[in-house]
Amino acid sequence: MKVSILKRPHADNKIGLYLQYSKPVLLPSGKTTRREPLGLFLYGKKRLNPNERQHNRETEKVAETVRAQRQIEVQAGTFGLLKEGSGIMLSGYLTKASGMDGRAYSTKMAWKMMIDCVKEAGIDMPIGNLEAGHCSEFKRWMLARVKSGKWKQSTASHEMSYFRAGLRRAYREGLIQVNLVERFDTIPMGPRAKIEFLTIEELTRLMQTPTKYQGTRKVAFFAALTGLRTSEIRDLEWSDIKDFADGSAVMTYYQRKTKKTKTRYMPSQARELIGNRCTGKVFPHIIPQHHLNTQLRRWALDARIDKHLTMHCMRHTFATLQLAAGTPLHVVSDMLDHSSIKMTEVYAKILDEAVAEATERIRIDAPIEQPAPLRLVKS
Repeated sequence: MKVSILKRPHADNKIGLYLQYSKPVLLPSGKTTRREPLGLFLYGKKRLNPNERQHNRETEKVAETVRAQRQIEVQAGTFGLLKEGSGIMLSGYLTKASGMDGRAYSTKMAWKMMIDCVKEAGIDMPIGNLEAGHCSEFKRWMLARVKSGKWKQSTASHEMSYFRAGLRRAYREGLIQVNLVERFDTIPMGPRAKIEFLTIEELTRLMQTPTKYQGTRKVAFFAALTGLRTSEIRDLEWSDIKDFADGSAVMTYYQRKTKKTKTRYMPSQARELIGNRCTGKVFPHIIPQHHLNTQLRRWALDARIDKHLTMHCMRHTFATLQLAAGTPLHVVSDMLDHSSIKMTEVYAKILDEAVAEATERIRIDAPIEQPAPLRLVKS
């Protein structure tokens, strides 16, 4: 990139001096421009006195020295040279980054939520202008939502992780000058959230409770019977299901999280649930995840189940019911497509805690110690 000196006449018959860049640069002030004022001037009169001529000669030397130094800095990459595309708005860039192929639907929705927060927090600006101070302000904005009770800390932690992922990518592409994620801390997850699941009695009561959300009922029941994630259910097609003459069936599905394809038997009750064979998607009209969760909780309240249920809780329910029925831990781990059996052990621990809690539910309202036997006293 070339750096040159630009002369611009002023109204007072003086000439202002500027540095002109052949490509936009980011000035220390945060402004993106191709012209940088030097704060120097020349006398522009036709007839100059000796002092004015001396001033012009010295000022031009100073301007040339600054220009040469800036040219060296630009070539070395130590000045604010902006790559083409750095003028894109932060929200626009993050939207582009969130649309990468292969991402789960729920992940894309989480990116969208983070991008909406960027706009609401007031840090949406040309990405080349973004500084560590803006990122720290965004972090404070998120923590304020946690403090007010609008968010859980885990939500803020997840959204911040997506924001930092976008910044790392922008830095790799040269759209920002420094690795901003090193200039501010992330948000810790905080205490592990309680894993909600339904007992067999609660699941039965839920399925027997009438609801107007028939689509949600079908998807939730299928998830509880198979343990599939909502994204896997959303992608499931009839061509992925193979029926056999004896009434059994197997299903092949793609795991977006592990990026692997898995084939396993489909429970007979799940096969009955989806009905006669068709073409295309098995569940063609699944609504967005947050709407599914909202409808599931409303349905659970109708069933007198006071738990914070989500669609992922149906997967937790599948795991705990399998273990409670005596299915070996390694088998359940394989059915859940866990990469490590330690992930499945969490459900075994939950069951142990539930059993320990249940032992205290029966109490007899009577003295624990046996009263001392009566003794005859001689008078």
